[in-house]
Amino acid sequence: MENIFQNRINRFNLLLAVYNATDASYEQAVNVYTLATNVGLSGAQCRRVFAYLLEEGLLRANENGGEFFANFTHKGTKAVEEVFIDQYQATYYFPAYREMRS
Repeated sequence: MENIFQNRINRFNLLLAVYNATDASYEQAVNVYTLATNVGLSGAQCRRVFAYLLEEGLLRANENGGEFFANFTHKGTKAVEEVFIDQYQATYYFPAYREMRS
């Protein structure tokens, strides 16, 4: 169970980093690999998290930038912002914010 919890935290941290880097803009592509290393993910973790976020439609691959470039999506915006509606409530994708920051 701890591994599942940590995977969900890693996904949130990376998605939040993209949200902040793009100011939730759907038009701005960012290097997700660079952001992943900034939030403490290894290369292997980055690939797994990035693939998950793409498959769920929270990010959209941007082929013009390279392998790890992506744009934010509307669904990604909603997923991040939902975490902050109630910091004690888990969402479909992520644990409660208070649990992730404990």
